Amino acid sequence: MQAISTNDTFPSRDWVLIATLSSLGFPIEAVEQDSQARTIFHIQRSDSLDDVIQRFWRRELRVEPQEFNQHMKLVKARMYDAKIF
Repeated sequence: MQAISTNDTFPSRDWVLIATLSSLGFPIEAVEQDSQARTIFHIQRSDSLDDVIQRFWRRELRVEPQEFNQHMKLVKARMYDAKIF
């Protein structure tokens, strides 16, 4: 497995945050497991990413519910797929 640069991506194990970011148009660049078999998602860094993450934690974001649900399913599927290998 090739190492993923955290300078270019934002790593997170919080799949609700990742589903939210994904539903807002931030693509998941990679999925990996750490040494304790926990899934880590990587989102490509951009100028607006940090602001969106801060708004997430301040509970200021709004996402379309059906879009969010679709992205939750996709994130869960990628999380379980990562655990197979």
